[in-house]
Amino acid sequence: MDAIKSLDIRSFISSSVSEVFDTMLSMKVQPSEAVPAVDFTGGAIVGSVSFAGVVMGNVSLRLRNDFARILTAAMLGMESEEIDGEEQVKDVIAEMSNMIGGGLKSRLCDSGFACELSIPSVTEGREFRIESMNWARSEMFAFLHNEHALILDVYMKPSDKLLIEKVREGIMTEISSLDLKSFISTALSEMFEKMLSMKVMVADAKPQTTVKGNRIVGSVSFAGELLGSICIYVSREFANFITAAILGMEPGTAQGDEEIYDVIGEVSNIVGGSLKSRFCDSGLPCELSIPSITSGSDFHIESMNWARCERYIFGNKDHAGIVEVFIKKAVKT
Repeated sequence: MDAIKSLDIRSFISSSVSEVFDTMLSMKVQPSEAVPAVDFTGGAIVGSVSFAGVVMGNVSLRLRNDFARILTAAMLGMESEEIDGEEQVKDVIAEMSNMIGGGLKSRLCDSGFACELSIPSVTEGREFRIESMNWARSEMFAFLHNEHALILDVYMKPSDKLLIEKVREGIMTEISSLDLKSFISTALSEMFEKMLSMKVMVADAKPQTTVKGNRIVGSVSFAGELLGSICIYVSREFANFITAAILGMEPGTAQGDEEIYDVIGEVSNIVGGSLKSRFCDSGLPCELSIPSITSGSDFHIESMNWARCERYIFGNKDHAGIVEVFIKKAVKT
């Protein structure tokens, strides 16, 4: 842990951000000593990637929608008004988070902290917040371009064991052949039965099926020979029920945000850990990132550049949630 605390993260991040802006956007940014107050009420977008290995963590970049459109236009070589829809913006912000995270990962590896990067995700909306859980070190940085600000959050912790760096001999399992529904059903059933004494059913979710209103999402990412993420969506009511059950309290007992976030973060960590074990057993070794929590009533999370996506609904007659899994095989260079 002392080694992680001694890392010059500011220098790592500054170099990575400057490289991306110089080479990909032909724009200059200046690091800010203080993080400015930014008004995100008009809408925000967050691009995130996780890394796992000898060191685990997450790096995310936050910016206003208007700045995101300026960066998108610069990367695509067009004017802001020529941008066709929000998909181009999400693609660019995802790619920027991937490049900045990749620059940080390279510097961590050069410092003796071998790790791999997950696929990027993008969250957009008007009312939400994201927190990474169970970290040993967190840092926040800001970079300015004219009147616009880019804010980066970095969370890190040491891993309990080394990342598997070599693939097993023989033929790797194909992503398409993985029985994800069985993996998810087993992971959720084991967690709910052991920790809540509650049976849950798992079924395919239609694309339009969502958790509406005030909701909480626990997320973890996979990095190694398999890349991906798992997101567990529950309503505030369901999250409160789960928290009360795990803490041995009466159903309906009011819980504070910190307790709820800790419990939902741990739920995503347990389910993700079970899924990770099954991936490893299938010949796709990977490690798990630290969990993160997104909460609010107006936001959308999208993982980018995946090869396979599955959505399932889980719960009982009283409560239901959604679980999403995004995976792809790592491309070795």
